[in-house]
Amino acid sequence: MSGGWGQPVVAWGLPRPGAPSAPGTAETYEPGDARDLAAAILRLVDDPADRAARVDRTLELVRELAWERESIRYRALVDRLAEDGPASPVPGGSHMADA
Repeated sequence: MSGGWGQPVVAWGLPRPGAPSAPGTAETYEPGDARDLAAAILRLVDDPADRAARVDRTLELVRELAWERESIRYRALVDRLAEDGPASPVPGGSHMADA
């Protein structure tokens, strides 16, 4: 996500698995539509205040999803699951802990 480097982002307007986004971050365009891509770029060029606001919101998102923060959430999840006892059985008679 280029916004993490303080640059505005222009991206196609389709959902992307694993690609986090939030309203007001990337400027989007219709895939395959060169005119819409150009219009998206010009919107960023023509509106410096919106461009700066989008970069700021993207930087917030990048900081929120940074590994330093996400790792704390993952560790808390693993700790909570470990406290719940043995893993539930999976088909075939084994347990997830045995895998």
